[in-house]
Amino acid sequence: MTLAERVLRVTGGDLRGRRVHMPRGGKVRPAGGRVREAIFNLLGHHLHGLRVLDLYAGSGILGIEALSRGAAHAVFVEKDPAVAAVLARNLAGLDLTGRTEIIRQDVNRFLKNMEPPGGKPFELVFLDPPFSLGLALEGLTLLQAGPWLPPGARVVVKHGAGDDLAAAPPGLERIRWREYGSTHVSLFLSTPPHSAG
Repeated sequence: MTLAERVLRVTGGDLRGRRVHMPRGGKVRPAGGRVREAIFNLLGHHLHGLRVLDLYAGSGILGIEALSRGAAHAVFVEKDPAVAAVLARNLAGLDLTGRTEIIRQDVNRFLKNMEPPGGKPFELVFLDPPFSLGLALEGLTLLQAGPWLPPGARVVVKHGAGDDLAAAPPGLERIRWREYGSTHVSLFLSTPPHSAG
């Protein structure tokens, strides 16, 4: 292996058991199998046909799991060129290139300056930034402020104990939360704006 040094395996769906390569050098903190299974247990079985946005994508394991379990299309945002190269290799190796797009850009710049690829919002978003830098809350704020989420969309945030998400913007309601050691998982639901009167 020249680009990757270890692998994870997809935990469910059509690609269950298939390998996903991790970038070298500790550049990503992939969700282990236990955490991924917990995430998809929180989401339930309603993934068929969804458009997925995987932010801070790394190896792409979360978006790949969603595609394996029935999602229609996934957009992966990853700024590191070496990490994005491993991600592209993973998607090609799993025959997912026709259902995916990789955008090599900083996540906050992407959310501030771009429109949703394909012109449609995303029903499922994974947000997995470096822990305890305020990026999780900033990402939630940018998602809610832009054209990214239709009512009923779900946002899964993988974060550390130091990330305080209590100040999530109106229109994003935290409906579930789990703790797995130092890793926390919060599930938000995009709610329609309240009408005046």
